[in-house]
Amino acid sequence: MAEDTLLVILQNIGYLLSATAIPLAAIILGVKLFREKRRIGKYNYVRLIIFTVFTCFATLSVLEYLIHLNIFPWLNLIFGYSTTEINLYSILIGTMVSLGCVLVAYANRWEMLYFTPLVFFGGMVVFYFATGFDAWLEMYIQIAGVIVLVFLYFTALRVRDNGALGLAIFFTLIFSTVIIDMSLINQFIIIAYNIFIMVFVLGYFRVFKKEVEK
Repeated sequence: MAEDTLLVILQNIGYLLSATAIPLAAIILGVKLFREKRRIGKYNYVRLIIFTVFTCFATLSVLEYLIHLNIFPWLNLIFGYSTTEINLYSILIGTMVSLGCVLVAYANRWEMLYFTPLVFFGGMVVFYFATGFDAWLEMYIQIAGVIVLVFLYFTALRVRDNGALGLAIFFTLIFSTVIIDMSLINQFIIIAYNIFIMVFVLGYFRVFKKEVEK
């Protein structure tokens, strides 16, 4: 009984934190992006991709909070909460991991692959609406997610990049809530990644005191 009460309290805290911290993080990243654009006259495409990923995640977090409050019951019908089939939830998740793969391609200057992940994922969505087939969706999201995480950790350790390491830790925490099938632990993880992302975007995450010149 006490554990159930604690779980409900943590769930409420987690939903509220996600609906505020993630959108705020996206806004902060957006402000930094557009300030840099005004200063140098062009977009930093790495920052632009990361901002877009966080915008998708902010949208996801706000929608989850609205569903939790049951303000718009019809949201449950289109949201889905599953990556095994095409729904609003899986489209947002798929877009985020696809953008992550774009980031991998861009960072490595693989020009032929810049838009391939987005085109591939978009093709799966269109193919689903045309035929109802979505059997590859979950596999794609899992494989793409692992590729992005491996790349982020590799980059962070190779060039001592605090940004890559911060993103890797943040998304590892998020993916762990999918893997770990224990509600109470997941709620602590959700609270942890919301606190961590604010530390990260505000510039206080400094594991590497001196980064390797890129």
